[in-house]
Amino acid sequence: MPYQANFAAAKAYVLSLGQALHHELKGRGVDVVVVSPGLTRTEGLGKAKGIDFDKLAGGAKMEPAQVVRTALNALGTRAHVIPGFVNAAADLMGKYLLPRWLTTRLYGWMISRALT
Repeated sequence: MPYQANFAAAKAYVLSLGQALHHELKGRGVDVVVVSPGLTRTEGLGKAKGIDFDKLAGGAKMEPAQVVRTALNALGTRAHVIPGFVNAAADLMGKYLLPRWLTTRLYGWMISRALT
């Protein structure tokens, strides 16, 4: 993800680790679910430097309660969950409908508009 390469790489690592742990630990009664919530209305979002998140995706942010509810509902059933229809649709488009170069360009364009 342009302008957020380190952040995106860390998230990719966490997703890979969580999916592996989900598989390894499910037989031992341990549930692991990785949550990819997208923009969520939290204090941390307002403290991020360098990006005006209100300029991304029209400033649409999910409420923390919705993210938590989705995550808890996924426990014991899935290794990865993406709360919110728009987030899930964007993920599916990036994986199955658009080539990676185009997805990279789109994210780069979106984030470049929000740089402060």
